[in-house]
Amino acid sequence: MEDYQINANSIPIYCDNIAAICLSKDLILHSRSKHIEIKHHFIRDCVQKGILDMQFIDTEHQWVDIFTKPLTVDRFDFIKKNLNMHFVSD
Repeated sequence: MEDYQINANSIPIYCDNIAAICLSKDLILHSRSKHIEIKHHFIRDCVQKGILDMQFIDTEHQWVDIFTKPLTVDRFDFIKKNLNMHFVSD
């Protein structure tokens, strides 16, 4: 983003995995985390530099599920309503 002269501090990333949030904020190498991929180390470095801010959000409020998971009609309508999405007919 710096290449495009966009300076953003503390970009929030919402996650429902507490273990992932703890690993991103803790510099201690855990025995179960030694095989983490490079992209996860990059995210941890960004959190430590203050570029990213990992925040917990419960599964009930994960609005991105509408784009990434098959949902029941009730769940789809609930998320759609909370995103203020409306069906537009021709």
